[in-house]
Amino acid sequence: MRLHRCLPALLLVAPLAAQQKIERRIAIAPDASIRIHNLVGSIRIIGWDRDSIAVTGSVPPGAGSFYMGGAGRGAKLGIERQDEVKQGQPATLEVRVPRNARLWVKSASATVEASGLTGELECSSVDGSIRVEGSLRLVIAESMEGNINVAGAMSVARLKGGGGTITLRGARGDVLATTVGGAIVATDGAITRAHLETVSGTIAYDGTVSPRGTLDVATHSGDVTLRLPPDISAEFDLGSFDGSILYGLSGKGEGKGKSEEALKPFRGKPISFSTGAGEARIIVRSFKGEIRILKP
Repeated sequence: MRLHRCLPALLLVAPLAAQQKIERRIAIAPDASIRIHNLVGSIRIIGWDRDSIAVTGSVPPGAGSFYMGGAGRGAKLGIERQDEVKQGQPATLEVRVPRNARLWVKSASATVEASGLTGELECSSVDGSIRVEGSLRLVIAESMEGNINVAGAMSVARLKGGGGTITLRGARGDVLATTVGGAIVATDGAITRAHLETVSGTIAYDGTVSPRGTLDVATHSGDVTLRLPPDISAEFDLGSFDGSILYGLSGKGEGKGKSEEALKPFRGKPISFSTGAGEARIIVRSFKGEIRILKP
C-alpha cells in the first residue's frame, strides 16, 4: 500500500533528473581569458557590456556533467564527458561574456556561433560548423569538415578548413584562409592583406583591395573568380600552368583587358598588367584551374 502512494512522486522526480538544466553566473574581468568546451551539441556565445559570465543550457542524460569555475582574469566552463571519444548525446550552451574577452573554444561536432565580440576568439572543431559575426581583433577558426562563416571587419582572421566552405563577408583586415577541397567565398571585401589558398576547391572574391594592399590567391585545380571595381588601382600577376586566364578589366601591359562579353582566354603563360596607378598588388596562381578577373 505504501509503495502505491510513493509511485506518483517517483514518476514526478524521474523527468526532472533526466535533464540537467544549467543556469550559472560568475564575475570576471572585462578582458578575461575564457575556455569553453562542448564536443557535441551547440555553443552560442554572445558578447555583452557586463563584467560577468552567464551560462544557460541543458545536458541530456548520459551526456556528461557541466562544470564552471574561475574569477578575475580567467575562467573555464563546459561539458565533461566520461568518454571524450564517443559522440554521445548533444548538450546546449548559451554563454554571455564581456565583449573584450579572449575566448578559446573546443568542439567536435557541436556547432559554434559567436556574435557581439570585440576581443579575440580561437575555435577548433572536427566537423562542426563555426559562425562568427562582429569586429574582433583576432579570429582563429579551424574545422576539418564543417563550414566556417565569418562576417564583419575582423582585424586579423586565420581560417583553416578541410572539406567545408569558408565564407567571408565584409572582410577588411589581414586574412589567411586555406582549405583542402572546400570552397572559399568572400563578398563585400576591402582587404588590406589576404592570402586565399585551396587544393581543389574554388575561390571567389567580390570586392576591392586597399591601396598598397595585397591579394594573393593560389589553387592547384580549383577555379578562381575575382570580381573587382573597374577603377581599381592595382598591379596584376596571373598564371595558370594548364588552365585558361580570362579578364575583363581595362589595363595597360601584356594582354589588355576587354569587356566580359569579349573575353579571350590565355593559356600556358603568365600575364601581367596594371590598372590605374598600380597601387595594390594582386597575384593569382593555379596549376590547372581557370582564372577569371571580372567587373562586378
